[in-house]
This record gives sequence, C-alpha cells and structure tokens, in this order.
Amino acid sequence: MKRTLGSAAAAALLFGTVFGGTALGEDVASSDSPYPDEVAAIQRRLQSLGLTVSDEDLAGFLTMTRDEQADLLRANGFVDPAGPITGPESGDFLVGQWLRKAGSDAAFSNHLLLSSRMLQPQEAFQLLNSLGEDDVYVTEEEVRQQMLALPGLKEDEAAQRALLQRLAVYLRVYLGASVPDLTGVYIDTIDGRLGLVVKVARSTSDAEGLIGGAIGGVSPTFVVGDHSRAELRGLTAKVVEALGIDALPLDEAESVYEDPRTETVVVEPNTNGRTSDQLRTWPGLESLVADGTIEFRAPRTAERTAIYGGVGTTAASDCTWGFNVGVSGNPGMVTAEHCDNNEAYGYIPMTYVVGDTHPWVDAQRHDYPDAVNGEVSNQIVRAFDTNLAITSRTMWADIDVNDTVCKQGRASGYACGGVNATNVGNNRFVRFGGADMTCVGGDSGGPTFYGNSAYGLTSFASGPNAFGNNDDGFGAIEYAEVWVGFTVWTK
Repeated sequence: MKRTLGSAAAAALLFGTVFGGTALGEDVASSDSPYPDEVAAIQRRLQSLGLTVSDEDLAGFLTMTRDEQADLLRANGFVDPAGPITGPESGDFLVGQWLRKAGSDAAFSNHLLLSSRMLQPQEAFQLLNSLGEDDVYVTEEEVRQQMLALPGLKEDEAAQRALLQRLAVYLRVYLGASVPDLTGVYIDTIDGRLGLVVKVARSTSDAEGLIGGAIGGVSPTFVVGDHSRAELRGLTAKVVEALGIDALPLDEAESVYEDPRTETVVVEPNTNGRTSDQLRTWPGLESLVADGTIEFRAPRTAERTAIYGGVGTTAASDCTWGFNVGVSGNPGMVTAEHCDNNEAYGYIPMTYVVGDTHPWVDAQRHDYPDAVNGEVSNQIVRAFDTNLAITSRTMWADIDVNDTVCKQGRASGYACGGVNATNVGNNRFVRFGGADMTCVGGDSGGPTFYGNSAYGLTSFASGPNAFGNNDDGFGAIEYAEVWVGFTVWTK
C-alpha cells in the first residue's frame, strides 16, 4: 500500500512538518530550486519506499542550511543523521524514524534503522533485544532466493535461513563496532538445525552481554575462538606480501582469504600458477604452515578474460550490464572495467565516462543519451523470472561465508549460491557458488544481489568448485561507487 504524506493528519510527521508548508519558512518551486538533482535523488528514494512528498516541500527543505535542517528535525522529535541529508543511509534513518512514529510497519522501520548503520551501538542492541521473530524484516523474494541457492530447501527452512542472514548482517555491523575481538557471525548447522554462530576470540562475555539472549526469536550459539577477524586479516596481509600476490595478474594469483569458521587463512593455488607444494615451503610462511594457521585448499582458476558477453550490448566484448546508476541526477549504467569501453544498450549507444581497476574495483560507468532520460528505473532483468527492483545496497564488511547471494549474467542467467570467500586475492572481492549455478563467458559486469539489495558487479569466474561449476567473483558495489563515482539507483 502506498503511504502518502501531505494530509493534515500527517502534518505532525517527518515529511509533513519537517518538509511541509509553513515550517519551511518559504515556498520554493521545484523548477526554481537550486537543488533539482538533490530533490530528484530524494524523490527516488522516497518513492522506492512507497512514500510521496511534493517537490516544492523537498526543495524548500534543501534551501535551508544544514544547521537549520538539523534544528527542524530535532524540534519535531527526530534524531538528525549528522551526515549529508541526501545520502541513502540518512534516508533510511529518517524514514525508519517516521514509520516508528506513525506506529506502522514495525518490521520495516526496524530494518531501516538498523541497516542505516546510524544507530549508536547501545541503541542498536536495545532494539535488537526487543525483536521477536515477526519484528524482523524478511521478504518473499529473499525466501525464494534462499531456495534457489540451496536446492531441496523447504520453504519454512528457507524462511528461517533468510531470517538468520538478516540477523547476521545486523550483528556484524554492531558487534563489529563494539567487540574488537569478534571473529565472525555466520550461519551454520548446529545439532542438526540451522542456527547463528557468534565467534569471539578468547572470551564471548562482551558479545553475550550485548545480545542478552535471543534476538528475533533466535538464540545465537557463542563460540570462543583463538583469533579475531582483525588478527586473521593481519595474517592474510602477511601471506599476501610474502607471496607477492599484489604484483601478479588475476589469472595467476592465488586466492587468499579468511574463514571465520575454521579460523584459518585459506590459500587456494591458481591452476595457472604455483603449486601447493611450492607454496607450503615459501619463504616467510613456514611458521604459519607449521602451526596450522594456513589452510591449503584445492586449486582454482580466476580469469577475467574468460567472462565476456552481455545483456543487450553490441560492443566487441559484449559485457553484461550491471545496475542503473546516477551522478547528480544524470542516469547511466555500469559494467566491468575490463570489458570494452564502446558499449551499447540494445540499439542505444552509451557514452563511456570513467572506469577503474583499483585493486578493490572492476567497474566502468556509461551515461545514457538524453533521449532516454526519465525512462531509467532501478529494475534489473532476471532470466526466466520477473524483473527485480533494487532498493538498497549492502556493504562489503556485512557479507560473510555461508550468506546467500544471487547474480544475473547474459550467458548463465539468473542463479543463487553461497558465499565461500570474502577477500579473494587480497582485493576484497567476494566469491560465491553452488550446485545449480555457474559463471561463464558472457557474465562479466552483471549484477550481484540478495533480496532487493545491490551487492556488486561480476568480475571473474573461479573454478572448478565442489560441484564442478565455476563460482562467481564480484567486486563490492560500495567501492565501485567511490572509485568510479556514481550512486546505484534505488527508484
């Protein structure tokens, strides 16, 4: 149901008094606003959440100084987000407060507040401790994606797994900010049932004190570990430096990443590079090999050059388009930077703007011609399924092993799998796969996502996995946004 703001009854709420009428001090028409791009950005965000407010009210609010905006928010009982008012996290934070004040959509308002990352840890845990199972926001789409990732999973089991993944993300954010020795929060099978594991180095008392029993109807299992995630990442950096991985091309470099379940630094040889026997005796790694901190797994490939082709493109490389994006209100689209720069969307030629292959990024941005302005949405196409609206994005630090992630590629289509690595090649690339998915020529640049949240852009294939398929490797969308300069469209 669409929640429309602007009636007298809504005047006491956020987008009635704060954005509306006489509270603004002046009436500023959107056509005369010095902030048309900001108004458009906020409108896209509000409309994606089913909220409406006039351009005039938004423009009036934006003519205020930031201090005046903050004073007006506080005067109406809202906590000011402190950062840029037009950012997606600020929007989630404010809308979450508005929904809570309205007394509606409790699960959704809780989700917006928690996922904004703007709650203080103490506030976050007070909210988390108050959640029952029905207060956790889980969508039907997420349940479907869990079933797609794990064939044979029953619907009630998929719903439980989606609930656990949502809670795991919340805990990674707020435990990560509060418990320095946190090793990881992940889904695992405990006594024959799916459960949530919170692992902390040396002592779990701080984490247990913050969580205080059950959250969302789930009582996590607390496990004492030997290494914190920060310590494991330090060891990963040591292994990467000793092996000289940063100087190697992707199709030769080993994958090195942490696994919080085993508390090891995993090294996967590249089939085009050095063997396990060579790596075991590599100078500088002897002590880590001897004490079992390094775990060697089966060799894999990781090749960007094998991933060409794309949905609706007509360039030499024909790479898959990822997400619709915007820069100052101008619409565009992104794909992988290792693809050709002369891309088109169907018969529409696109204008290459900028790209980057910074170690954490493989992305390029193209602008649409003026002819398609106003026709661009936040939807992505999924093979043999309905289009999916993207309404948010997920940070790299909030992704961990055993999470479900999905992807769409021209060649291999729509599929979902489980995350098995979060720092491939020491470049913060994430890898996921499963029995019923693969990544092949034609998928590069395609979108990776879970639920309605953008995760990243496919960059490489890695295989074979235990099922004989190629895993999908993607770069996190947050780093592409920063290094290439865009914002994923969420309307």
